[in-house]
This record gives sequence, C-alpha cells and structure tokens, in this order.
Amino acid sequence: KKTGPSMSCQRLFLSLYFRGNTDVAPAVVIGLRANGLLVYVPKYDMKGPVFLSDKDGNVQIHPSVMGLPSKAGLPPTSGFAIVEDRKSTR
Repeated sequence: KKTGPSMSCQRLFLSLYFRGNTDVAPAVVIGLRANGLLVYVPKYDMKGPVFLSDKDGNVQIHPSVMGLPSKAGLPPTSGFAIVEDRKSTR
C-alpha cells in the first residue's frame, strides 16, 4: 500500500492531469451519499466522491444517462463539468 510522499506525488500528478483532461473509466461504487456516490477507480487506483447534485440540491446528471436528448434540461451549474456524450468502451 502506498503511503507518505509517493501517495502525495500521485495525487498531485492526477490533479494536474485531470485539470486539462477528461476520461471515462469503469468504477466500483463503494458507498452512497445523499448527493452522490463514493467510487473506486481501479485504473487510477483512487477513490473519491461523484456528486450528482449541487449544494442547492439541483440534480447534475447528463440527460443521456436518463434516456433524454443531450439538449434536454439546463446547463450544469458552476463547479460541475460539461462532459460530452460518451459511451463506455470495455
């Protein structure tokens, strides 16, 4: 198990990488929250929250997940990414 400086270095690298990149990767749900999920992403050996609603309780799910056209609904609020319609590749 990674600890100390090596884990901090990995977190820093991933933070910088994801600032300018998006990726769709399989994840395992390891917990539920009132406003989202806690997931583990094996590809990046990391876990973290996936928020499905903002602090005001507005749902932030891409319409295509619900079977709706991509243009349905309102745009995401501040702090939520605009992710293009992507299909998982397994």
